[in-house]
This record gives sequence, C-alpha cells and structure tokens, in this order.
Amino acid sequence: MPGIISFIISICLAVTAIAQMSEADSLKNELKKTSNDSLKIIFYCLITDIYANFRSDSALFFAQQGLALSLLRNNMRTKTDKRAVKIF
Repeated sequence: MPGIISFIISICLAVTAIAQMSEADSLKNELKKTSNDSLKIIFYCLITDIYANFRSDSALFFAQQGLALSLLRNNMRTKTDKRAVKIF
C-alpha cells in the first residue's frame, strides 16, 4: 500500500513539473517575440515565479534579467513589485 501511494505522488509531481515547464517555455517564447520592455519585465517575473520552486538557478537568472531591465528603463512600479525581487 505505501508503495502505491508513493507511486501516485510521484506521478502527480511529474505531471505538475511538466505542466510548469510547458508554461515557462510558452512565456519564454512570448518574451522573445515582444519588443515592449514593460512586457518583458512582466514575463521575467512570471518565469521567475515558475522556476522558483524547482530550478532556483534559473529563477535567479530570470529575476536578475528582469531587475536589470527594470533598472535600465527606470521602471519604478516593477522595481517595487515583490515578484521581481522575491528570489532575493
């Protein structure tokens, strides 16, 4: 019985990870398509949120990219958004 429960939990975790990776990939594609810096910052924040739980190195990378772009563009709203600096 404990083996079956462990197996079911493993399957659920795998499906969740796959769904999150798919969402992150979609957001990265949208990030590449847009030339709007405000949208790029939002995409960086969303990607950071997705990666924060299972790929901390990737989350840190995208958080830094979003923060750097925000500082470059002097986007005060995004700089103070907790999602933009949540990883720190």
